[in-house]
Order: sequence, then structure tokens, then C-alpha cells
Amino acid sequence: MSIDIKDEKMKKAILIFLMSAIALGANSQSVHVIGVEKLDVTGYYPQFVPGSDDIIVTGQNFKGLKTYNLTTKDEIVISEESGAGYEAVVQSDEVRFDTKDHGSYSYVWSSGSRSKISEESLVSARRIGTGVFAEATRDLRAIEVNGLQGTKVIKPLGEADYLNVSVSPDQTKLAFRVSGLGSFVTDMDGNVLRELGDVEFPKWVDNHTVLYTNTKDDGYQYVSSTVMIASLDNIEGASRLTDLNKQIALFPAVNSLGTKVLFHTPNGEIYLLNVDREQ
Repeated sequence: MSIDIKDEKMKKAILIFLMSAIALGANSQSVHVIGVEKLDVTGYYPQFVPGSDDIIVTGQNFKGLKTYNLTTKDEIVISEESGAGYEAVVQSDEVRFDTKDHGSYSYVWSSGSRSKISEESLVSARRIGTGVFAEATRDLRAIEVNGLQGTKVIKPLGEADYLNVSVSPDQTKLAFRVSGLGSFVTDMDGNVLRELGDVEFPKWVDNHTVLYTNTKDDGYQYVSSTVMIASLDNIEGASRLTDLNKQIALFPAVNSLGTKVLFHTPNGEIYLLNVDREQ
């Protein structure tokens, strides 16, 4: 039986489905943790600095910003101001960040110099090297997708609170959490491609693999949280990277090669995982 598809919207929907099936195709892999290290630095929301042995961390409630070198163990304080660690833009040559009371700044790694920048400069920095970035709107009720062609606002799951938005390396997919509904993967227009389940802090490892946490709380605080990694075509076969009984692992971050993972605990301890991924 043949079907004559004349409706343009239907054609587009079918095309998106077929392209998604190809893009999210089998990428089976075996993942092993080959080392776990508690770092000699405290903080929250650690990130890797591209092309270096440095990581960058902030304090409670995003107060302050500092680097820690994984080789030398040296720390450098960049800022002690409130808000400095919130959505700081970390690049290979500099970090750009905003503060609650004193505006936006750039800190250059090579010279250690700090200079004031405009808010527009901070926004444009998020596009450098990617062309696209996405984040929840200020009221969390939608996702704002910013690209070279402009800005659009999407609500993939309708009226809800959107959190932890992450753009895939090829800039074709989003991963995010919806309060009360779980985490999802969509295309850049908000069409749902995968449901990740009741998990938190989704982050892209590569175009076909996501990192996230299985987290439980008692209504007031986290009581357990483990870091997981999964291929989009096999979410049920996710690999656990941390021990359920040892650390409450929150807000994981991954390096560009997908071989190192950072996370913090509720007490501000920071751990580094070395990961072997056999494709």
C-alpha cells in the first residue's frame, strides 16, 4: 500500500522523525571508570577549562570564582563577588562572567588580567566556537535559543519550568530537565526526540551520548545521587559512574573528549572521574 503525503506539516514531521532515527542511531559502547580522585579544592559547579589542566569552580550560591590546576594543585582566585559563578562562559583563552553588583568582566588566562566588559559582550561570548547557545528564560517558563540568525523562544512541554539546558556539540539537539516531568532531548525547534526519564542535570558527552544523575531527595535535601552515562538509543542500558553509597554526586561536567567527569557534593567536595569509553 502506498501513501500520498500531500500535507506539508505531515511531510515535515515524518522527515524530522526519519532524520532523528538516523542521528540517534546505535552507538553502543562500554564505559568503565578507571580512576576516582577527590580533589584538594572545595567549591561547586566545576567546569573544565578547554585546552588546559585547569578547572574552574564557584562557591555557595555562585559567590566567587577560582581556578584549580589538576597537575600543580595551585588555586587562583578570579573573583570574590556574588553571582560570579552563575553561567560563567569558560573558553580556552579567557572566562567571562557577570556579578550581582558590579557588572560583567573578562579574565584572561595567559596574563591574569581582568577587565570590565559589556553585557552584550558576555552574551556574544556564548556563541563563540558554537554559533548557538540555549538557556532557560529568567522566569524558567521557556527555553531561549540564541543563534547567528537570531533568537527564538520555545516551550517543548508547554507551560512548565525548564532547567539545566544543554546544547549538543553539533548544535542540532537540546537536553534539559522539566520540573516534575523529568529530562528530555529535543531538536532545536522543541520536538521531543527522547525521554530520559526522571533524571537531573543532563549534559552532552557527544552528539549521541548524555551524562546525567539519578537523584533522590526527602523534600528538603538530596539523599542520594549517582552519575550515569547513556547512549540516546539505549537509555535503559545506562552505565553508572559513581557509587550510590559513597558520594552524592551533583551537577556533573565532562571534558571535550568524554574521558573525564567532574562533580560536586552538597558539602562542596569536588571529585574527578577518569573514564574509559570503548566504542
